[in-house]
Amino acid sequence: MKTSYIAIAALSLASLATACAPAVTVEQELGQGEQTVLQGGGTCGDVELHVVGIYDPYSAATNVQGPASVHIDRPGSVVLFLSSYSAADWTVTTGPETDLVAVYAHGYEAQTVQAPDGVEATVFASESGAEFLGCGYAFPDQDPTSGCETPELLAGIEGFLGLPVTSFHGCYAASDFTIGADLSSSSNCAVDMGYAHTSFVSAGCTDDTE
Repeated sequence: MKTSYIAIAALSLASLATACAPAVTVEQELGQGEQTVLQGGGTCGDVELHVVGIYDPYSAATNVQGPASVHIDRPGSVVLFLSSYSAADWTVTTGPETDLVAVYAHGYEAQTVQAPDGVEATVFASESGAEFLGCGYAFPDQDPTSGCETPELLAGIEGFLGLPVTSFHGCYAASDFTIGADLSSSSNCAVDMGYAHTSFVSAGCTDDTE
């Protein structure tokens, strides 16, 4: 894994992608360990962009903040963008059919990321002088004045990378996410604290198996 620390930079991915249709939200409030099943499950362009958004990398099981993990099992070429307002130490793992092109870890506070061998990882935090694209952890955004507006974050990510967002998965306080091959997702979202795991997937992602 090669890690880059940047102020303002982006991997040139736009030439690899084809446009997706506008996003369609599919939202559920989840209990601990439950999953939300999203529309789609096939392909959405040559390179897909999947976003995980949190405010705190919090584990209800340990009552601590810090480490966070994401496992993605989506087949094909994937870019993963991880966003946490608070400091987070991310670990990323993949399924056998996932070609992870790049990982970005972004936040207001310091971020680190451990990606699979050979995967480019880029880390940037506002408190270190990097551009802050915003924060977001829920879709649709139920509180447009909270200071963490998910639509603004997603627009910033799309402008930064030149790729349309394929899917988003978030919770205010969570530290363990799984994104399935069909773009279903689950997390250890702190539902006991009143938070919800929410997701959306682009309407342009069609199921190749049908």
